[in-house]
Amino acid sequence: MATTSWTLEFDLPASARVTSLWEGTFTQTGTHVTVHNAAWNGAIAPGASVAPGFDVAYTGTFVAPANCLINGGSCAGSSAPPPPADASPPTVPAGLRSTGTTSSSVSLAWTASTDNVGVTGYDVFRNGTLASTVTGTSATVAGLTASTAYSFAVAARDAAGNSSVRSAAISVTTAAGGSLPPPPPPGGARKVGYFAQWGIYGRNFTLHTLDAQAMAGKLTTSKFFSDAALTAASRQALVSSCIDMFIKGNLPFVQGDPAGGTGAAAGVFDGIDMDWEWPGSEGNTGNVIRPQDKQNFTLLMAEFRRQLDAYGASVGRHYSLSAFLPADPAKITAGFEVPQILSSLDWATVQGYDFHGAWETTTMHQANLFPVANDPSPVKFSDDLAIGSYTSAGVPASKLLLGLPYYGRGWTGVDATNNGLFQSGTAARGTWEAGIEDYKVLKNRAGTRFRDTAAGALWLYDGTNWWSYDDPTVIAQKTAYVKQKGLGGVMVWELDGDDGTLTTAVDTGLR
Repeated sequence: MATTSWTLEFDLPASARVTSLWEGTFTQTGTHVTVHNAAWNGAIAPGASVAPGFDVAYTGTFVAPANCLINGGSCAGSSAPPPPADASPPTVPAGLRSTGTTSSSVSLAWTASTDNVGVTGYDVFRNGTLASTVTGTSATVAGLTASTAYSFAVAARDAAGNSSVRSAAISVTTAAGGSLPPPPPPGGARKVGYFAQWGIYGRNFTLHTLDAQAMAGKLTTSKFFSDAALTAASRQALVSSCIDMFIKGNLPFVQGDPAGGTGAAAGVFDGIDMDWEWPGSEGNTGNVIRPQDKQNFTLLMAEFRRQLDAYGASVGRHYSLSAFLPADPAKITAGFEVPQILSSLDWATVQGYDFHGAWETTTMHQANLFPVANDPSPVKFSDDLAIGSYTSAGVPASKLLLGLPYYGRGWTGVDATNNGLFQSGTAARGTWEAGIEDYKVLKNRAGTRFRDTAAGALWLYDGTNWWSYDDPTVIAQKTAYVKQKGLGGVMVWELDGDDGTLTTAVDTGLR
């Protein structure tokens, strides 16, 4: 029988206590322990299972837990009658407050309610109408009008559908809008390129190499973003630190380097770009991951918007806020409250590459514009699928930039069947890393080039090595798509992979 939530109860001996628990949340009152499902594992299909575990500290001889109950019934699966229906609503949420505003959104937080079984979520009301439903004790309500007062209240719900009385309402006024609008993109479309810090070494690609209209720097990983976004205090501290260093240009003195000091780098950057890969699901190996990352990412973006706007107002200019977002619909669902995030951003880049690579054992395009015919992959990735995942969620197309790769991904030991497409292989040798190579190298490689115009994809095959990459013809297809869909422009990763050929194609295609 399916269930949408579960509660596990048991008793420990007097000398024992639970010190940690996973796959759920718990409370211990005396010797009695109550475990509720986590936000992501409450729904269990018939025949499926979850496996919570815990550590116990005790003295003397270990004694196993006793009196185990699951949803009020015996853990042994006895035929005892089910417990009476839960008719008790949760307590009223307390301490409702605003934690930040922008011209189009209000961020809220409150103290958790309690319930005889367990609170499963909260309904957030705006001017008496349901605006959002969340599982945590914070929310951001977007789509608001600047300089306008709104009334907000919150009610708690439990698994039985009981709802608490709504909290006392608070009035919050959105920030003023229009005084510092973001500048229009040059030439009607944004052309953003990532300048990677490591490109200055072996590739000898320095800032002097660039003649670009926009760029963003890439320095760090996202391992501890979950920690930094966890609380209102940690979010405020992270954003304040970023603005102090990158916007105000207050650089520390490091190991005696005289280049630091107050305002030493002022004016270098005109905004912040967030690349968290990925909230709620692992991107970079070893990332800290929490189920509340999804809501906390929204709150972090709202905090960036609030502080950037506040500092911008003090100096009379607008500072941009953007983010790099995934193409995988599963990662989008797991980690992003899409409309709320975009209300804080000037624009967002959608990952248009790395759909496939040599971490897999079958050759496949890494950045196809449209679905590939006969694609054997479980998910039929494409640029069009990625963009559609955001526009179908209500994001204006003009706020989305399509990501383009300045590199290819490749396999070796590939059979000639189907010109190497959908064939087995291992990571091909690359200049800097196995399975990956710069466009400026691939453009001169020997072999036959095959083009799938319907999918907007190109590959190179020399009888053994198989590479998927974009050339100026593919870039022309993609920039035409950007204009046809009314997107905000393109972003390229990364500038040091090109010899100027692809950047020229981008510039030409977006005119």
